[in-house]
Amino acid sequence: QVSIQNIFFIGASQLDKVLLFKLLGPAQLAVYLFAVAIPNEIQGILGNINSVAFPKLVDQDSRDFKIALLKKISLFTLILLIPVALYWLLAPYIFKALFPVYMDSIFISQLFVGTILFIPVSLIWHYFYATEHKTALWYGTILGPTTLISGILVFVPIYGLIGAVIAVYARAIVDLISGLYF
Repeated sequence: QVSIQNIFFIGASQLDKVLLFKLLGPAQLAVYLFAVAIPNEIQGILGNINSVAFPKLVDQDSRDFKIALLKKISLFTLILLIPVALYWLLAPYIFKALFPVYMDSIFISQLFVGTILFIPVSLIWHYFYATEHKTALWYGTILGPTTLISGILVFVPIYGLIGAVIAVYARAIVDLISGLYF
């Protein structure tokens, strides 16, 4: 079952790039990819903290554990405000130094960096994998990517690059809500 879920997840994550190319064109896609490059790298680094920080699930069904997990997610989210704010302030200088040709990417990058605040939500999904909560995992595998693709199809034609960022936020919010629901 997990393999089928991964196929859908990977397919959807590639389909978004194809749709962005078709809807935005190559020049705007390049601006978008440069805009999200550094925030995605930051997410990759900070996302590894989840794996290390995730406690051993000794008492997996405990209400106390679930409350403790939500507290850790809240604390981690508050801590992530620091790198998000720093990047938001430093993005113009970073782009001027590293990507001077893509100065148009700064605003989109500043908008996109806020998605880092959703990294702690993956702790909920770690919990679902650890407890083998199949229903939650199936919904999570389908809802998040479907929201992203739908968001791209709806928001990009209307708002362009900002619409692509809106689609990413919509997916993150759906992942959060469905994770909290289950």
